[in-house]
Amino acid sequence: MTRTILEDKLAAIPDECLEEVSIYLDYIHYRIAVSEHKLEVKRQPGILGSPVWMSDDFDAPMEDLRELDN
Repeated sequence: MTRTILEDKLAAIPDECLEEVSIYLDYIHYRIAVSEHKLEVKRQPGILGSPVWMSDDFDAPMEDLRELDN
């Protein structure tokens, strides 16, 4: 699609709808920026160097919350 066709379509839109067009164009620009950023950033597994550690009593009730159970 050429810019001329888009300009003709834009000229046919009522002035009260131009804000919606502007918002949608902002969204398109954002989506392009996000997709370009994802291509630049390469995820690397294991970058932190050590595995995650979780306590054996992770699921145990917390002392601070016991009084709320009553």
